[in-house]
Amino acid sequence: METNSTDVLRVIFRRNPDRKSVAERRSEHPITQLREDLEICVGVHGPEALLLLLVCLCRYAGAACSAAVISPSCIGKTTLISRIVKFLPPEDYESLIEITYAALTSGGLWPSQVLRDGTHLVDLRDKLIVLDERADIGSGGRSVLAALRQATSAEETTRVKMENGVPARYRLRGPVSLIDCRLSTNDRDYQTANRMLPIALDDSTETLEALVRLTANKPTLKGRRMAQQRRDICTGWQSHLRSLARLGVVIDYADQLVLKIGRGVAGRVTHGPRLLTAVHSLISTVAWLRQGRKRRHQDPCGDGEIIFATRLDYRLAHSILSEAHILDESPLLSGPALNVLRKWQNLAEQNGNETTSAPTLYGKIGILVDRGNITRHLRELRESELAVELPQRNDNRQKMYKLTPHGECATTTRLLDALPVPDALEIENEAEFNANAEC
Repeated sequence: METNSTDVLRVIFRRNPDRKSVAERRSEHPITQLREDLEICVGVHGPEALLLLLVCLCRYAGAACSAAVISPSCIGKTTLISRIVKFLPPEDYESLIEITYAALTSGGLWPSQVLRDGTHLVDLRDKLIVLDERADIGSGGRSVLAALRQATSAEETTRVKMENGVPARYRLRGPVSLIDCRLSTNDRDYQTANRMLPIALDDSTETLEALVRLTANKPTLKGRRMAQQRRDICTGWQSHLRSLARLGVVIDYADQLVLKIGRGVAGRVTHGPRLLTAVHSLISTVAWLRQGRKRRHQDPCGDGEIIFATRLDYRLAHSILSEAHILDESPLLSGPALNVLRKWQNLAEQNGNETTSAPTLYGKIGILVDRGNITRHLRELRESELAVELPQRNDNRQKMYKLTPHGECATTTRLLDALPVPDALEIENEAEFNANAEC
């Protein structure tokens, strides 16, 4: 029996009458619905896509968050970002190709005005900023990028730029929600890690094969159907997000979400504070999506309304962060101490002896470290449990040290593992919060 294209389309678009409408599922189970819709619209990088979309939505919950998407080229980063932002209303985001002060102040993309003293005031709070993978920062754009990075965690950032020999002052009002898509695997630096949530995309063979399949399906009837389905899904989410009021979210148990970091990490330059801020933002976003249309509380500190995050909101946020590949590894050692450890390990492998003294170690690696600091670095290794001090001394009455068995691999720690598990939280009035969330 022959089947024409009309019959095929009729079968493709047939609906199941027993299934709940998509609009109901968006309100009742928003995270589950987001997972399903992202699987249709993106098809690859599932956990990272969900995390990235929630970061884009953080502004609606009053908890702006920023992320850096880090991956090698040709791994689907452009497709991923372009399809994720289409879940948002078009008026709520801007993709920048040119990163200059003129791009921020002209064109009416953001509310801006010139103050009496000549300062250009730009309000960047109302829109998500996407730095396109092809964006050209140039020499002048580096100052703009530094200002945008600082504005991710500051209410106001001021920069002065010389224009035709006259200083021009620019003031950016934040906090800014920023998605930086320009970084490859080798470009990540501490500024990115400290100010944005670093999300790495998988470059495995399975991912490349999935991208090839998606590309191959584009000209087919199935590809046309999927394109129309993606448009319908994004239009539905845009309408849903417009219908939700922007509410403040209170995380009454946030004081218990403390990173329990060992002694070896204390005082290091880590991105722990940024990760903790991202956790707060994700909890707020999940709570806003789940409770945005349910019972609210009057804000005792203002005229608006607020909602209270529940344990389930933290459990969902923690699970999403755990599934995604985020670069949250924090160094256990400072740079010089790590150099000492690596050189010591190489010497131990060559000589077959893991025991040494401070003067002997300095004699081997003196060009890497000052003599006065070698003892301090050895103390740092002991505090990180990468080396131990032996009770006996050598013939010159010098202290002896030995590498621990796990010294070759324990140089970093995953900060997400330092967060408390959801079941360990003690939440007052939890029954009341849960009842409000279900209303």
